[in-house]
Amino acid sequence: MRLVKPAILTACMSTGIAAQANACDIEHSLRYSIDGQGEHSVHLNDVLIDKGDHSSGFARLSKGLVAGINEVSIAFTARDANSTARYSVHKSCKGGLPDETPIAQVSFDSTATKTLQFDTEVQDTAIYPGVERTDGSGLMAAVQSLQDAIRSRNSDAVFALHGPLLANMVANGAPLERINAHVGGMIAEGELHIQDELEMKAVLDGQAWQVVGPRGEPPVSITRTHSDGTHGWSSGTLWIFVDGAWAILEP
Repeated sequence: MRLVKPAILTACMSTGIAAQANACDIEHSLRYSIDGQGEHSVHLNDVLIDKGDHSSGFARLSKGLVAGINEVSIAFTARDANSTARYSVHKSCKGGLPDETPIAQVSFDSTATKTLQFDTEVQDTAIYPGVERTDGSGLMAAVQSLQDAIRSRNSDAVFALHGPLLANMVANGAPLERINAHVGGMIAEGELHIQDELEMKAVLDGQAWQVVGPRGEPPVSITRTHSDGTHGWSSGTLWIFVDGAWAILEP
């Protein structure tokens, strides 16, 4: 298959495991609301998906999603005595609004770490066809090649590292041509951010490796300002070893 330049934009894709139910592809999201002063760190199956002091919002539960039972771990830090927070998992048809009735929920009235579980109701166990478990050898060299490609604005080299991500996008019917132009323009003209201090760890039962900075920063990110606002792109946080090489599964 010819490699098409992929859109590595979380907002434009829904990768991971999707279940067929009621004639639609099911996806999951986490909705949260923090009252008072507080911050959180949210992991899906040990993969970081959100971190910060946002007062309210939602996060797609796609990065790190596995078939069957999934666990969301929420570490909430209350910054004053009256801080509270609420978190809930919702499902929806892809592209549609989440169901108002949560399938799992939890609340906080003080600093604590709690977990939520939900079932994708899919029985496949591999996160990507042909994925191999490794000890992480060679991963940081692959991350360095991504960073070098960004520094030199070599979009072909950047896209070549995103084979699994591209395959998932094609399977999900993403509008590649339109998104490709957007991402290619960001690589060519955007403001580059390279994270030098990185940590790597095995996740998803050893099927993947996460690479992030001390505060969850991605290895590479780009911002670009247009008349309609500032757009962001980042990549390199979740890698797998497949077909004898490291590749990016999720941005």
